Amino acid sequence: MVKALGCEPNEKQKLLRESNEDWVKKYSENQSVSQKKVYEDGRRNKFYFYDWNGKKHKEETKDKISNKLSIISKGKGNSQFGTCWITKDGENKKIKKELLEDYINDGWVKGRKL
Repeated sequence: MVKALGCEPNEKQKLLRESNEDWVKKYSENQSVSQKKVYEDGRRNKFYFYDWNGKKHKEETKDKISNKLSIISKGKGNSQFGTCWITKDGENKKIKKELLEDYINDGWVKGRKL
């Protein structure tokens, strides 16, 4: 069939993916089944992450990471930038600073009680 279309196998798959939803579903199911068999019969090991047990970063690497994060995490790069904690009746909540005045008018107090 590839020769009949006059294109390479990858091109054929691309055309089928773009135009034939049934083919895509069947192809996906076949891939899933074949990959499960590969893992079940031991031809391939599941490997989800790099195992750091018993290993440590070198001091030089730690310094590089620290320096990079100190640059990235300043100002708007900091995930906590522009927020503050408020407390009311034992409940703590983190809000955007621009909403602080509205919450204070509603009886909230700036700060967090642990």
